[in-house]
Amino acid sequence: MEIREIKYLASRFRRGIEIAHENRLFQKQPFSDFPNACCGDTPELLAQYLMDNVSEQSISCRCVYGTYRYDGFENIFGHSWLVVDDLYIVDITADQRQFKNDRIFPQDAVQPCYVGTSSDFHSRFEIEPLQCRQFYGLRNLGECSYQRMKELYDVILDCIGKNKL
Repeated sequence: MEIREIKYLASRFRRGIEIAHENRLFQKQPFSDFPNACCGDTPELLAQYLMDNVSEQSISCRCVYGTYRYDGFENIFGHSWLVVDDLYIVDITADQRQFKNDRIFPQDAVQPCYVGTSSDFHSRFEIEPLQCRQFYGLRNLGECSYQRMKELYDVILDCIGKNKL
């Protein structure tokens, strides 16, 4: 998959979430405070969107979880993002409030929609292999998670469609 297509789709999906948030369409946390604390579900929602909209036959999406320890136990940060086709980092929640600290994270590294092959921001995180997983679709998350995620996904898709993003 080409990086241009990933950037386009990721930006479009991020904007759909922003529109839903601005219009108060998310009733529950964490999405009612997007992007804060939304990095757990957002990579899976974005992965589904990429899988549904890529022009190529198949795409591989892996949800990655990492931990950054800034100064011992005082400042520990967890974060999740996507890795597409084992090459591209795709992150649409790096601009969370917890990362807006010049002392810890260079602010030019904290972007609302990042797509690339390497990143100073992401390289700071220690990847937790047991918490990284291949994404096979929202349906494979289990019934309870599927229902919750499908509701979020439908709200976002509706905003993308209505706003002709």
